[in-house]
Amino acid sequence: MSAAVETELSAVAEAEKAMSERAVPTEEKKEEKTGAEGERLICFVCTGNTCRSPMAAEVLNARRGEDRSIRAVSRGLAPVPGAPISDGARHALLDAGIESTEDNPWQQHRAEQIDEEMMRRADLIVGISSTHALALISAFPLYAEKITSMPRDIADPYGGDDETYRSCLAAISDGIGELFP
Repeated sequence: MSAAVETELSAVAEAEKAMSERAVPTEEKKEEKTGAEGERLICFVCTGNTCRSPMAAEVLNARRGEDRSIRAVSRGLAPVPGAPISDGARHALLDAGIESTEDNPWQQHRAEQIDEEMMRRADLIVGISSTHALALISAFPLYAEKITSMPRDIADPYGGDDETYRSCLAAISDGIGELFP
């Protein structure tokens, strides 16, 4: 197993442990969604919420164009709350022609922890890897039926060069194309 995979698994395990220490209702009645009427809310989840999940949300938001029936957001299992999108992710998005706009202001992104409120509100929660999806199911069993993962695990580009981030964004784009044809 590579050092990068071991590091990711360790971070996900720590996040899973921290989330499982919170009380998670198992029989609570689900409340209505609070998103805009007719809008499907998709939440992408990675580890730190500064690279993969924000790039995934912005790719899906950019692809929707004028279609307001879907909106993507992102969260992390173990983020540093308030951390900005990474420089590598920023460069990759700009290189791909995904502009930060009033409707899709990704340049203002700040990392946030996945929580019960987002699990309740989202129509679909997409783990960037199968490990993320399993950690989410373990921490939020009430919402297991709306948790999935990308078609293929997306390696963490954190600390990589711009080419690493561009490759990551390409893999994310391919996966989103499969999930949302």
